[in-house]
Amino acid sequence: MTSTSAGSSTQGNDPSSETQPFILSNFRLQTHRPVFRLNHISTFNGLPFFSSSGQQWIEKKTGVENNFHEYYASGPPWQAKPRFRAQTKHGSPDGRKIMGLPARLVLSKLLHTATSVEFVLAAFLVDQKLFESTIRAAFDGQLSQTSPGPVSARACILAFTALVLEMVPDRDFAVDGVSDDYALEALALLPEVFAESVTIDGLQALLMLAIHCEVSWGDIYILNMLISSAARLIFQFGGNLYPITTAFQSPSRADLHVRNLFWICFLIDKEICLRTGSPPCLVDTHCDLTVPHGLHHAESLDEALLYFSTMTRLSIIQGHIFDRLYSARALQQNEAELLGAIRVLDAQLEDWRSSLPASIRPSLSPSPLTGNRLADKHATIFQVQWHYCMMTIHQASCRCITWMETRETHIDGLNSSLTISVQAARSLLREFCDSHLLFEQDTIRYSLFHISSAVITLFCNVLLRPLNPDSVDDVALIESLRGRFKDHAPRSTMVEPFIEQLGDLARCAVVKANALFRVT
Repeated sequence: MTSTSAGSSTQGNDPSSETQPFILSNFRLQTHRPVFRLNHISTFNGLPFFSSSGQQWIEKKTGVENNFHEYYASGPPWQAKPRFRAQTKHGSPDGRKIMGLPARLVLSKLLHTATSVEFVLAAFLVDQKLFESTIRAAFDGQLSQTSPGPVSARACILAFTALVLEMVPDRDFAVDGVSDDYALEALALLPEVFAESVTIDGLQALLMLAIHCEVSWGDIYILNMLISSAARLIFQFGGNLYPITTAFQSPSRADLHVRNLFWICFLIDKEICLRTGSPPCLVDTHCDLTVPHGLHHAESLDEALLYFSTMTRLSIIQGHIFDRLYSARALQQNEAELLGAIRVLDAQLEDWRSSLPASIRPSLSPSPLTGNRLADKHATIFQVQWHYCMMTIHQASCRCITWMETRETHIDGLNSSLTISVQAARSLLREFCDSHLLFEQDTIRYSLFHISSAVITLFCNVLLRPLNPDSVDDVALIESLRGRFKDHAPRSTMVEPFIEQLGDLARCAVVKANALFRVT
């Protein structure tokens, strides 16, 4: 399955056409999507082979009827749904109490937990001195220049509580309610937040909810809306530009903090682009991409700065991947231009990888876990992201359908690029199965999409080449994922049965192909 260039032939509005992406009525995110073909691999933008003709292709290859509709009834299999509720004055229709602000003592403990070195993003999400103003505005109605909106302050406290409860599940103190309760309460306040003036508290609330959504629900639709709103606030604050120091004035603490918030927004924005195919909210040409050199309010956290600056540099490359391979302009490239872009991006990704310290540097043979929880967690994230970026870069070569169909002389280089994509998927899945990486609640939730994409890439490769010597091992690898997902048990997702079905179908494809081969 491969996306064609924008000028390639389409087949009108025929829903059975191979170039029509399959969008279920309940699948809410219907953004810009390049068209796809079925004859080669592509997992960018979700699962294009679940078009009507895509499912027919799978049935033809396996000889088995599939039921993928069950897994896409309310969104992708890796997506968990929050417990939405229409609130009333006294409570929700299901009888549960509407959550208020946590007790101040509990909030103090959550803040201490969040600003520990094990929760790196909090060092950028929260400036403790500015957060004190947020607390006074939310609890006492004591407004200030940095926290001028009481509703925004309350939403920020609720979103912060939800995020910390989700990211740090093991606590030595009790909290009334669970993470989702506080997140939903903060979401319910957003209309009033938007009615207030533009505030840092409102911006923080949007970003905290976005991170919570990504690690807890995986709902790209909600995530997209939150980041779109946050990006507009970033521009209003001028956070897209590096704070300038002059002979007469230095940037304020608030200005420096907004710059940190810009980078968090940028990170999530580029991730969404690669997942959905939707254009970025923060366009590079409108942003100063000077990588952060220090934590303006926590300069001693050198380790946190290393991980954050590493992610910001990778996010810039992810933006380039989308812009040069998958944007509307990129789809107009001819085949030579496309492969040239692939080579450039591959070199950029390698430069990023080789620049990292050995303890966190991604590789085909990852280093053993160090016992440093923070280092091991970020090494895991970088390893997952490196494999995913490799897959995404080299899958774009599937668009070179002229060379694939006419077998011109460039076919060797093209096949090499496709092989790299499959190898990256295979390596990621092996590392996931062999417990070489540190997958905890937040990292597994964050990585579900990337792991699922790797499974789909390998599944497509098996169906395309069922007689390939590697196919039997690849089927066994997909099947081995069942136990690994049971160990982690991501809540409220259909990933486990979905991947189990892919394994069963892949094995059927190999059996059928071998039977036909023996007959012929």
